[in-house]
Amino acid sequence: MAKQTVASLLLIAVLVLCIGCKEVRVEGLQCCFDNHIGSCNPGTSDDDRCNQLCLNSCTKGGKCKHFNHAPPTLLIIIVGPIVLYGEQILRRRCEHPRFTIDSVVSTPINASSSEITASWNVSFSLQNRFKHQSIFYEYVSASLFYGDMLLSNSTVPPFHQAEKNKTTKNLTFSARAVHVDELVGKALLAQRQNEARVLKFQVKVKGLVTLSPGIRCGTDYLMIVNCKNVRVGYSPSATVGTLEDWPKKCTLQLT
Repeated sequence: MAKQTVASLLLIAVLVLCIGCKEVRVEGLQCCFDNHIGSCNPGTSDDDRCNQLCLNSCTKGGKCKHFNHAPPTLLIIIVGPIVLYGEQILRRRCEHPRFTIDSVVSTPINASSSEITASWNVSFSLQNRFKHQSIFYEYVSASLFYGDMLLSNSTVPPFHQAEKNKTTKNLTFSARAVHVDELVGKALLAQRQNEARVLKFQVKVKGLVTLSPGIRCGTDYLMIVNCKNVRVGYSPSATVGTLEDWPKKCTLQLT
């Protein structure tokens, strides 16, 4: 793709540069019509050249004139396509990593109207989509929510990710007699009493991201990940809760 882009840019540049050449082919020139013959500035020697060219096809001759709109300058013609191609290339090269939750294993939830006790082991994957750049992650922290209620926090040690690599990491959340408000407690109690139930959690992840040198939009970013509606299913026949829909795709932003 990159080679084709470079070849296209070179072809455009060659064609545009030829617009200003003095030796211009005017095959198909028609009298009494507007014709493009290259350089044609009114009031200069270009008028004689234009007249001679027109006399070759008819006896009326011709003269140079300007159109109502200003002709595009050579700089705009060359730089415009380069900027558009460059923006597309950078946009492709600056694709954000992909973040997915691959599995969730939860202990049975012990809940009252005011407290909750449980633990969750969350496995997630990060995919580096850069072809020529590695990524370094540090200060990665995560939070587990039920509704708007924070249940537990977790961290991930710093790690490096090679080009076009998919890395899997684990998060461990533990809630021991964590105080919850009455509405959350009652909701957990009601769902726990169902014979088969699904609880929806939310996982948020933040961290600092550093890209290795190369063609990119920048080097240092704040990574913000949001995983909504992480559905964990519980049933009386199972001793643990597991992720219902996997892999769970999350939104990831680099700011």
